[in-house]
Amino acid sequence: MNRVLVTGASGFVGRHCLPLLAKADCDVLAVSRTRVVDAADVTWVHADLLSDDVEHLVDDLRPTHLLHLAWCTSPGNFWHTSENVLWRRASRRLYRRFVDAGGQRIVATGSCAEYEWSGNALDEDATPLAADTLYGQTKVRSALDLDAAVDGKTTNAAWARLFFMYGPFASEQRMPGVVISSLLSGKMAQCSSGTQRCDFVYIKDVASALVSLLLSNVSGAFNICSGLPVSVREIAEFAAALVGRSDLVRFGAVKTGLEPQAIFGNNERVQRELDWRPAYSLERGLQETIDWYREKQIGHAA
Repeated sequence: MNRVLVTGASGFVGRHCLPLLAKADCDVLAVSRTRVVDAADVTWVHADLLSDDVEHLVDDLRPTHLLHLAWCTSPGNFWHTSENVLWRRASRRLYRRFVDAGGQRIVATGSCAEYEWSGNALDEDATPLAADTLYGQTKVRSALDLDAAVDGKTTNAAWARLFFMYGPFASEQRMPGVVISSLLSGKMAQCSSGTQRCDFVYIKDVASALVSLLLSNVSGAFNICSGLPVSVREIAEFAAALVGRSDLVRFGAVKTGLEPQAIFGNNERVQRELDWRPAYSLERGLQETIDWYREKQIGHAA
């Protein structure tokens, strides 16, 4: 049985991966520094990777697989906070100890922010890595740290570059949650002009890709994305139509600086090597997200 150590397990991505790992008959060791969420067939481990002894964590738990998701993710702040440097150091220590302890497989998560945003499809081989934020730069270096840790060892590894994720448990400060929560409250959803096109991918699709990647033996960098750029305006309009409150969306109310007009990925590699494709249409993903926000609001009101 695969014994999987999941860092950042109570976060947005982690909590969607846990049930899939349990369903795959893995022995799941879920690491969280803040809180424990309900999940069947999961062993919870309280630890802070920035301050606790990660060496003892690995030695005590003896995982065969590592799914490393933990990083700083506070909306807006994560792009430039110096905490990115601390997470890179902690990740490097974790990789090295896991490899030295005889671990078999590592999957760690990066970001589309590692790439140079040129407006063309971001490709693992063709697009330069030219991040202009500290977050993107430290992710690039963390991928190099992972390669160095497994070089010449029996451990194999893959690096998953995540794009614009949405779905249940996402921050309400991000699209489309910020629009959905306003609409369900009967408030005006203040939006930018919405012309920017992004690669939105539903969180359950992301989780299925990550678990498939972890349980495979392929190596290298993989874009986890839909491959389809959709404008922010289209997302907001679609969500408003599903909620039935198109009258509450106001475009151009929020002023933004200059932004790339298209950020989307090429997902041919993950399709080819894992036979993975997104299972959720935009409509289905948005409807599930809306249903979750609605249930959350009802729960708060009760």
